[in-house]
Amino acid sequence: VGCHDAGDEKGCSDPRWGGWQLPLASRFWRGPEYVHVEPQLCVVLFSLVGIIFSVVFIGMPNCTSEVSSSWPRYKTSLLISLATNGFAIFSVFCTTLTSPGAIDGSEPSRRSGYEAALDHAASISCKDAGSRSWNWWGTKAPVIHQLGIVGPCRSKYCSATRQCVPMFDHYCPFVRNAIGLQNYAAFFAAIVCSAVASSSALLALSAILRSCSFNAMATRWFCVLFLVGCAILAAASYCMVALHLVLAYFGLSTWEMLQLRRRPLPYLMDDESGVYYNPYSRGRS
Repeated sequence: VGCHDAGDEKGCSDPRWGGWQLPLASRFWRGPEYVHVEPQLCVVLFSLVGIIFSVVFIGMPNCTSEVSSSWPRYKTSLLISLATNGFAIFSVFCTTLTSPGAIDGSEPSRRSGYEAALDHAASISCKDAGSRSWNWWGTKAPVIHQLGIVGPCRSKYCSATRQCVPMFDHYCPFVRNAIGLQNYAAFFAAIVCSAVASSSALLALSAILRSCSFNAMATRWFCVLFLVGCAILAAASYCMVALHLVLAYFGLSTWEMLQLRRRPLPYLMDDESGVYYNPYSRGRS
């Protein structure tokens, strides 16, 4: 079964009905649809904490008076963090709720293409197997055995959502959805907003810790821990943004990049020489 299929839990132990288990403690009591639910919850909760932090510290008179010299820059960082945090949450939910796209497996042409691919693979003899080892199926398009079809180029079967996704990039546990053609823009907006929000909060926290005096030690430790979390999130987000910008420059998806470490996909190979050739890096789709 796919990890998003419905489980069989009933009664008060079902987290969907307000079960009493903690998210991690109830792992053995939950169905397969709860796989990868914790990363998504962490993203939403951390973003909400960031919004609460920005709102609280903007209205702290004791703190703002102590950093009055740098108050415009400090306030600007908090406002930027507040706005981009809200937009990041909105983008995450858009990515989660938007389908990445799905190939209709009932199309006769794709079914007949699958049958032709099987016949082509069965016709290869031991003598010519070596020269055709890079493509046994007689087609450059992906052969989707789970659905019994031949998908379009750049598509892939997602085992989590159990569908063939056109222009498949990757499956993201932080949004619990596959990233494809229809929700890639929302995903990229989410990581860009996450990078801007975490770095803005990092600058504001640095100013607060340098200039503010805290009556409670717990407040200072909370700021320190939140600063560490923002630093980790900012580093990860900027790395993700840089990775996808590089992939866009070379015309590759995340899945295609990972496959280059083993062997290029058939539609990324030259017909005559059999070496790597990417037509999508030249503005072709």
